[in-house]
Amino acid sequence: HGAELEGTARGVALRGVAERRTPIELYTTIIGGVGSMPGFPTLPMPMLGALIAFLAHPDDPAAARAVAAAAVGGDRYVHGGYIDLKDDDGIPIQHPPWGTLTAIDLSAGALRWQVPLGSFPELARRGLADTGTPNYGGPIVTASGLLFIAATADETLRAFDSRSGALLWRASLPASGFATPITYAVGGKQYVVVAPRRRRRRRQAGPQARLAVRGLRAALIPRHRAARADRTD
Repeated sequence: HGAELEGTARGVALRGVAERRTPIELYTTIIGGVGSMPGFPTLPMPMLGALIAFLAHPDDPAAARAVAAAAVGGDRYVHGGYIDLKDDDGIPIQHPPWGTLTAIDLSAGALRWQVPLGSFPELARRGLADTGTPNYGGPIVTASGLLFIAATADETLRAFDSRSGALLWRASLPASGFATPITYAVGGKQYVVVAPRRRRRRRQAGPQARLAVRGLRAALIPRHRAARADRTD
């Protein structure tokens, strides 16, 4: 952009850009990039705020600092987000399990059972099953003791025995069910419903990695409890 921010053969002029663009447009441009300029999605919000304040007051550093301080409420430290430690294939680097389903007796203060929740198909094909995956979503429990949960990265809805933690049933979803299921009854039949949601691919990053809701998926709960763990219908 040039030492005086007047623009170059490759970079546009930045003087007066805060008058031509709104703060939201500036945030979007800096994070996502435009033209030959790459995006900077990992910049912390305080730094983004300070940069935009500078663009509004390039010749008055004191004014820019005052605007940046007011934007973050004068706080010296702010939360910059979480960093997931993963390998190049998106697999967590910690020792598994990477996600569990746990039953705790609150009256006794005791752990009743705990099982890994989810698996990575690429690891399961190599014999590393039941590693668990990061989970985003909670369970529901029916009056008969069936526990339904999706939440895993392997795009699966599961039913467990809430008393023992035994897996009773599972079904594939079109996307991961990062939500808590609901249940309802119609015409004497009970259903469980979850909203699958496609997350960004593990190797994809930046503002173009959008979420797309794929609609609701419902499953009929059988009257008997003889469901097998390998059923997918």
